[in-house]
Amino acid sequence: MTGYNSILATAKHKLNWRTMRDVARALELEKTFIDALTSASGSQQLLLYRFKLHEDDKGKIRELHVALGHLRQFLVRLNKKLSMVKLPEYMHGSICGRSDLTHARVHYSRKFVTTCDIRDFFPSITTRMVKGAFRALGCTPAVATDLSTIVTVNGFLPHGFNTSSAIANLVLLPTAERVNSLANSRNLAFSCYLDDMAISSDFDHGNLEPILSTIFGSAQLYLKDSKFRKYGPMQEKVITGVRVDSGRNVPTHFLEKVRDSIANIQSVPSIYEMSRLEGQVARVIQLNRGAGKQLRKRLKLVLLYQ
Repeated sequence: MTGYNSILATAKHKLNWRTMRDVARALELEKTFIDALTSASGSQQLLLYRFKLHEDDKGKIRELHVALGHLRQFLVRLNKKLSMVKLPEYMHGSICGRSDLTHARVHYSRKFVTTCDIRDFFPSITTRMVKGAFRALGCTPAVATDLSTIVTVNGFLPHGFNTSSAIANLVLLPTAERVNSLANSRNLAFSCYLDDMAISSDFDHGNLEPILSTIFGSAQLYLKDSKFRKYGPMQEKVITGVRVDSGRNVPTHFLEKVRDSIANIQSVPSIYEMSRLEGQVARVIQLNRGAGKQLRKRLKLVLLYQ
């Protein structure tokens, strides 16, 4: 559990739940309420959540588990407790005051950047891994077992549960600590946004793929071969959708994609298409205000003549 040292450094960040009565008291819920969640099985579990398809800003369709009723109430309250855990500065995903932009900022204007991400991150996180995280937070084996059962589905961490991102950070922490130690030993900058990793420097830091694959593989987390990239001095560098080679900017391919989408409007877009376009323009404004404003004007002009 050495990877959890930063969590355990201060007692106020530990849960220290010895029994499920402690959990009920901390979350201000009736114990019978929590007992019903821990004992749910089979068809009863299916009543605790619903499925929802979600398209992200890259157009990827993801199946979400949306918690309902008592389960949602429990997860919301548990997530508030988990959000109090102090995580290292190099972690930026789903942490108050940090974002994909703060993650990218670590690597602004660096000459060499390596990026990679974990394959099937949430489905790779098992109930056993989650139990280990709760144990590290001071929970007894029995409590850690019950909590890990509630926050996972079919033995794995689901997309969509209120607690999933916070728990993913906790499970990832020991491995991220090893990567951060590696980066520090080589005078490299490291940061991560959930499963998206970035390492940078102003000198050629070589091929990091073999050692990073070994580090993550030892934790039964595996990197996507297709997403492992190393950028050199003359290349456009992109981290979590943010261009970083000359400060914060919008990636060329994304800017061109939005421009083409606006130029190809042949009729009044549907509400869904319009919402997606406006979201893409807003993202461009966030990264490059001038370019985004021009796109917004162009979109208004195109719609005027439909």
